[in-house]
Amino acid sequence: MARKTNDTVLSKVAKDEPIFTLRAQDRFAPMIVQLWADLTATQHGSTADKVAEAYNTANEMLVWQRSNRSKFPD
Repeated sequence: MARKTNDTVLSKVAKDEPIFTLRAQDRFAPMIVQLWADLTATQHGSTADKVAEAYNTANEMLVWQRSNRSKFPD
């Protein structure tokens, strides 16, 4: 899972490439991450590691939300 302190993916983003970030505090984030994993698994089966990582991230977000405040997006 990418975290603010260890995200190597962001180093690959082009300076002009749009990106979209979801935080665990966003009430919808776990659902969106799981949907991405579901779609990726069914449409592009060769990224099993990334799909597993996404499912794990969605679960970690849910766990975090249970211990912290989640809210609707700002």
